[in-house]
Amino acid sequence: MWAPVLNLGMCVVVDDAAEPLREIRSPYYHVRSVLTARAQAAQAALLVFSPYVSEESAALVDSGQAVALEGTPQAIRSCLPRVSAAEQWERERTPWSRIPDAVFSLVREALTRGPVLMVVPRAGYVPIVACTVCHAHADCPQCSGPLSIAQAQEAPRCSRCGWKAQAWRCPRCGSAQLRAVRIGSHRTAEEIGRAFPGTGIVLSGAHAPDGIIASVNERPRLVVATPGAEPEAPGGFAAAVVLDSRFLQGRGLDAQTQFLRHMARVIIRVRSARQGGHVILAGGADPAITRVLAEWQHRLRAGDALRERETLRLPPASRWFGISGAPRDVRKFLASAQVTLWREEGNAPATAAVSGEEIPVDALLVGGVHRLAGGVELLGPVPARRMGEVTVYLRQSRTRADLLAANVRRSYREYTASSLGAPLRIEADPPL
Repeated sequence: MWAPVLNLGMCVVVDDAAEPLREIRSPYYHVRSVLTARAQAAQAALLVFSPYVSEESAALVDSGQAVALEGTPQAIRSCLPRVSAAEQWERERTPWSRIPDAVFSLVREALTRGPVLMVVPRAGYVPIVACTVCHAHADCPQCSGPLSIAQAQEAPRCSRCGWKAQAWRCPRCGSAQLRAVRIGSHRTAEEIGRAFPGTGIVLSGAHAPDGIIASVNERPRLVVATPGAEPEAPGGFAAAVVLDSRFLQGRGLDAQTQFLRHMARVIIRVRSARQGGHVILAGGADPAITRVLAEWQHRLRAGDALRERETLRLPPASRWFGISGAPRDVRKFLASAQVTLWREEGNAPATAAVSGEEIPVDALLVGGVHRLAGGVELLGPVPARRMGEVTVYLRQSRTRADLLAANVRRSYREYTASSLGAPLRIEADPPL
């Protein structure tokens, strides 16, 4: 992204919603944003290439900065596998209840034609356990870390400190019995191996014995992978199954996009419906999202999501800045930012102070949504990632986003130059 290329012709962003494309260190830039600015400065082309459409890419199209390139309906149907959903139940002491009958039928038939891909949300054997009676998650009494089971017939261990729970009892109800909350890829491979004896099984994942497998041959076998570790197969997989799909939905503003991203990675690795390719989402996937995948209507879905965000004034429809730090320091920065914004409007009050002990912005840190100055709104505070810190958000319409960015930079320069407080974390359009 920072390569000094002369006569730049085109910038390409692949898989633009992938989390590694957002820098976790200051200045917390996103590859898409930097390459968009660089392409504009160099009058070069920009291509965002992904098997889905993120809301940020939809915003580029909506603003007229970009156009959507997609295949005709006939071309899409010619290479898209069949996508459907299946119910999935988890019942105590029923070994095969995680895997619906429809999945067994599909896997059994597909193995006669080639390799089959199975995706499981979590790695390991049983990564999360809970009390059988009250269903409370089982935590370590030493450090409060989650208990997990590494392999069959082994006692649970703490995933954080390694304490072995030989005599664990639920602190809520006193029960000593545990049940599996999440089933990992290793346990899934074990169950599938019993169901299909004699079938080769490949594990792919960061914690698998052989790590992430890049590709497999066309020989019939079962490939059990975690999200992001799905290998390629020549000519595509004969079928694919996503188990416990509801656990891939996640939380946060981009949860739906991330779920579609995970599913799209699976679907594009499967043969077309004309070649018998079929993908089943088992375990509570949203029917509306399953329909988007089955019809491959990613652009329409992203457009609808963008309009919802415009109504709610959420990124990328509006520009947000997240400011995190100790409450005292955040308060001082807001005072500096408020004066900077007032100065921009030409009506800064003489009583506004940005240094010393008295900072007249306490009323702005009571929660909710308040007007800081001009068209800038202040939201928060809310607890930050670090203990003892808070986060507030500044919100402005996209049409005046550059002005807000300039004011935030100027305010932070004044804040640091005057040594008003400790360094703050300031992030444009932070994850919400």
